[in-house]
Amino acid sequence: MGRKAGLEQARENHRLASLRYEVGVGTSLEVLQASEQLLRIESRYVEALFNYHLAVLTFETAKVAPVSGLSAGASTTTGSSTSTRQGHGRPRPAAKVRARRPGLRPR
Repeated sequence: MGRKAGLEQARENHRLASLRYEVGVGTSLEVLQASEQLLRIESRYVEALFNYHLAVLTFETAKVAPVSGLSAGASTTTGSSTSTRQGHGRPRPAAKVRARRPGLRPR
C-alpha cells in the first residue's frame, strides 16, 4: 500500500470512529486511537516528502556545483588536496588550521 493510500485510509478510519462516537456506538478510546494512528501516518508522510525534496535539492545542487581541485576528467581519488567528510560530500581542508591564542600575532 502506498503512503497516500495509507494516509487516506487513516483519515477515513478517524472519520468513522468520530461518527460512531457521536451516535453513541463508539468509545472515546477508539477516537483517540484513530487520531493517534492518523497523526503518526501524517508525520511519516511529511517526513518522506521532506526527504524526497531534500534529495532532489541535493541532486540538483551537485549537478551545477563545480568540483574544486580537479581538472576535467580527473579522478576524485587522486591528486586532490581536500578530503570529504563522511556522508556530507563537502570538501574540507586537508590540514587543520591552528587556532590563534588571544593577544599573539600570527607567525
